[in-house]
Amino acid sequence: MIDGMKFQPCRPGFVDGRDAILTADVALTGGKNQCEIWRAFAKRGLGFGASQGDSNNRTDGVQAFDLPGVCTAAAFGGFHPPVEGDGALNDVNAGATVPVKFTLAGAGANLQIDSQPVDCSSLVPTGEPPSPLDSPGSTGLSQDGNEYHVNWKTDSSWAGTCRRLTVRIPAASDAVAYFRFH
Repeated sequence: MIDGMKFQPCRPGFVDGRDAILTADVALTGGKNQCEIWRAFAKRGLGFGASQGDSNNRTDGVQAFDLPGVCTAAAFGGFHPPVEGDGALNDVNAGATVPVKFTLAGAGANLQIDSQPVDCSSLVPTGEPPSPLDSPGSTGLSQDGNEYHVNWKTDSSWAGTCRRLTVRIPAASDAVAYFRFH
């Protein structure tokens, strides 16, 4: 944020500040966080189509909640067997390695996958924060075009519990699959 202030003009408006923070992200990280920054601003009315108007007039700004096209291109194509999505409970032996495969177009490089305990009847998180997926050896997330694959090493102590696996997709809705461990 401080670096963003270095890129904004004198007497900036909110849109000037937004643009300066986006410019700082490009300068510092090559733009790795662009869509996340856009989502944060868009939630607050400073989306792609926002206009700040004149810096001397506080009533002529126009809010917008949209994202630039580059941040709306991701499309989740679904999980592949043995994992089922759409609210189904996947039965798994605790301690097993689960091959998680899915199709995803236009996601970029900031894809993250995590899991979190949920109540087995309501599928609501129990309050424990999500943790990144454990993957045995060097079998981390691999990609071939729009096809993704990761081997998820589950914990034997999860027997009798349920978890939600979340694929966090930049600029799109997160994809979720639920698991019951035996």
